Amino acid sequence: MVYFVPRVSPLSCLFAFLLTCVFAALVHLAMRRRIAGIPMAESLKSVE
Repeated sequence: MVYFVPRVSPLSCLFAFLLTCVFAALVHLAMRRRIAGIPMAESLKSVE
């Protein structure tokens, strides 16, 4: 049976953190215009 030692280095955690931040920044940049175009006061009104 093959057994792998579970080992997470601090560099792996840093890489995962940076990759998450880059992905979040890309999503933010892609959605910025679309979200800014939504009139917030009107979108909170109830639909009747």
